[in-house]
Amino acid sequence: MRITRKRSRGERPYSVIKTIFHGGHVFVTTIPRVRVKCMFMCLGHNLMCMIRMKKKGMIA
Repeated sequence: MRITRKRSRGERPYSVIKTIFHGGHVFVTTIPRVRVKCMFMCLGHNLMCMIRMKKKGMIA
């Protein structure tokens, strides 16, 4: 339980990116395109978190 609490905060973004944004497989061929695709997935995750926090009233 002690490890689970610490680990869950770090694992959550990866699971969301994998399930919602289908980030488990990248179908582009070059490294720069993979980098851009991953950056957009991370941006989408951050926007989702921001919208969720705004709905809960955590940010103005």
